[in-house]
Amino acid sequence: MKRLWIVFVVLMFGCSPTTGTPDGASQNEAAQEATTADEKPTTGEASQEPTVADEGKEGGDTEPASEPASEPASEPTAEPATEPASEPSTPDAGEATPEDSSGPEDGPEAGPESEPTPESTPEPVQESDPMTCTERAQKAVADVEAERVKHLTCAANTDCTNVGTSTDCQGACPKAVSTSGKTKVESLITQINQTYCKGYQADGCPYATPKCVANSPVCYQKTCMLMTCTERRTKASDDVRAIEQQNLSCTVDSDCVLYWSGTKCAGACQRVVNKTGEPLVKAAITDINNGICETYQQDQCPYATPSCLPAQAKCTNSVCVMVTGTP
Repeated sequence: MKRLWIVFVVLMFGCSPTTGTPDGASQNEAAQEATTADEKPTTGEASQEPTVADEGKEGGDTEPASEPASEPASEPTAEPATEPASEPSTPDAGEATPEDSSGPEDGPEAGPESEPTPESTPEPVQESDPMTCTERAQKAVADVEAERVKHLTCAANTDCTNVGTSTDCQGACPKAVSTSGKTKVESLITQINQTYCKGYQADGCPYATPKCVANSPVCYQKTCMLMTCTERRTKASDDVRAIEQQNLSCTVDSDCVLYWSGTKCAGACQRVVNKTGEPLVKAAITDINNGICETYQQDQCPYATPSCLPAQAKCTNSVCVMVTGTP
């Protein structure tokens, strides 16, 4: 009897004019509810269902019929609506997803990153570039000169000599050096020719030799140097006059004297100096004759003596002067 009432109620509500023809889902749900209700034990609610349906049938009121129909329809539709919405939810930051934890997908990505890139490959260390032709020639000149200046001390002209400074990198004029230092300079030149000047011309580097002026090694102020004839003659005259200019003060004429200022480099007329400076200028002339002028004429340097006029030494305005002419 209960089954008949339940089937009757389902058919009545399912085919009610107010709700229209139910779809397939509604019919299945109603049938499932009927079956479930049949299996459940008898309760107070089950005894009330025919009463509600009966009242709706007798009274012809459609409102009670729509209420039961909406309840079973709303419950099943709400449940599937909420379940799919939760599936595509975005995972929180830092939470591992199935795609992140999958091993096969990580493998291909990690492989190329672990391989060294061309930029990270270390390049071989290159050796320093060899010197250019100019650098080789300049270094040769600098090295020879640095060694030569270590050996210039002298006491007389005989302590000085010439040394060739040419190398296989560049020709050069001879320079002065002490006789004891000459061999050391020549030894360095040999070493240079066997190292960075070796094969200089074979490498296509230009080789040149400057035009050299005739110079003579002399000992001047205890230093070996080369001087031309003009330089030696000028230097001798300037040195004597420098001492002379420091000794010209006087009070009376007798404080002044004449002296011959000529040297082995050049003849000269008399000049004036005070008595205090007379021995000083004569000592300077002696040093010059034994120094830069010692071999002046032997070195084929020209020598000349000017014609001189008679002269007298006078003290004028506290300064010694020379007066030429007949006394």
